[in-house]
Amino acid sequence: MKTQDFKSLLIRNAVVKDKKVGYVLAFDPTRSEDEDPHVIFCVLKSDKWSNVEGNFNAHDCCMVNDPEFGVVMISGQGHYSVQSRSGATAGNILRRSKDYRKSRHGGFRSVVGIDDTCYAAGFEGTVFRMLDFEKWEPIDKGLPKKFDIEDIDGFSSDALFVVGFKGVFFKFNGKKWERIDLPTNAILGCIKCTKNGEVYIGGDDGVLVVGSGQKWKVVDQDLITDDIWDIEEFKDEIYISTLKGVYRIDEEGLSKVDFGRTTPATTYKLSACDDVLWSIGRSDIVSFDGKKWSRII
Repeated sequence: MKTQDFKSLLIRNAVVKDKKVGYVLAFDPTRSEDEDPHVIFCVLKSDKWSNVEGNFNAHDCCMVNDPEFGVVMISGQGHYSVQSRSGATAGNILRRSKDYRKSRHGGFRSVVGIDDTCYAAGFEGTVFRMLDFEKWEPIDKGLPKKFDIEDIDGFSSDALFVVGFKGVFFKFNGKKWERIDLPTNAILGCIKCTKNGEVYIGGDDGVLVVGSGQKWKVVDQDLITDDIWDIEEFKDEIYISTLKGVYRIDEEGLSKVDFGRTTPATTYKLSACDDVLWSIGRSDIVSFDGKKWSRII
């Protein structure tokens, strides 16, 4: 597989591992996503691409290290696959659950690795934790069924957070969920827990909330006015992505990122490791090492 092969594909999401390794979820727009569900899982290693195809519409992915390193990808219906050194493991989160209930219908929106463990969350107050590559368990007892979760993140297994519709925000302490009131009723689509203990939450129409504990505030800004789709931390700075561009919060405040000659035509999601930040769009991935941007796709 070569970089030019992506000209016929669109990107759903991606995750970067280090300067030389990254993983991309792509699909062929000429194939009906409903009648021909598929994902093209693309692996970048030392400037060389390889790929395998799955038979479900995976839209989100993350990396985990337990029981070994693997990349987990999920679909809205709960279908998932783990690509690891031992090979591929696939199934359905709901049916692989130790507490499967037919009343669950999927609607999975987010998957994230926290403390080497994988968590998946979605509509109807659904949160699952991966026990191993073949087993999942629900940890959503106490969450309202009417709560449609959009994203999940956390500091550890006993400090998880979920956000979603109507400004709803819950924290999990490892035993029970507690609702935290936020000063907004906007749809909240993304959340990021940072190294300094703060939590950033992004929502519709540029709503940006930051806080910790019981202290939360809406950031007063007028630079971002469209929906925030992702938030990432890189080299102690906060990056925010919308469909119209990427923004940065540093010591001087909020500003729009200048990509220079590598300005992407599309932006959407973000992924970071210690050395690299990726900006991911439907037809672009560009990489930032802290000094300059370069094109991946």
